[in-house]
Parts: sequence; structure tokens; C-alpha cells
Amino acid sequence: MEGKRRCRLHGGLSTGPKTPAGRAAISAANTKHGHYKNWRKKQAKERYYRGEIKRVMQEAELAGLLEGK
Repeated sequence: MEGKRRCRLHGGLSTGPKTPAGRAAISAANTKHGHYKNWRKKQAKERYYRGEIKRVMQEAELAGLLEGK
């Protein structure tokens, strides 16, 4: 519908930030779509530490410090 300023489905006005300052404010926000901004980085770090724990446990088991499963 030409000339209309509202969404035809829900009547909303906003279509997102238009100015560089508005875009910067959105990108500086802590969350994005309900997830933390650096989610992938945090997941990779957790995966690394879980691998290290597994490695240390295997070494301890081979050294006889722990009993096998």
C-alpha cells in the first residue's frame, strides 16, 4: 500500500535503526535474538576446556591414579 507508514499486519511503526548512532547502539547491546553476542566464542572456549579435562582424566587413569569405568 503506497503512502502507508504502518505495517499492514500489526500496525507497528519501527523498521529498525536508521542513523549510524542508532545502528551502533543496537550493535553494542548485550544480546542478539535472545542469545549472548559472543555465544560462539564462549561455546568454543567451553569445548576446549571440556577436552582438556577429558585429557587430564585419561592421563590420570593411565597413571593408575583413577580406576577405569
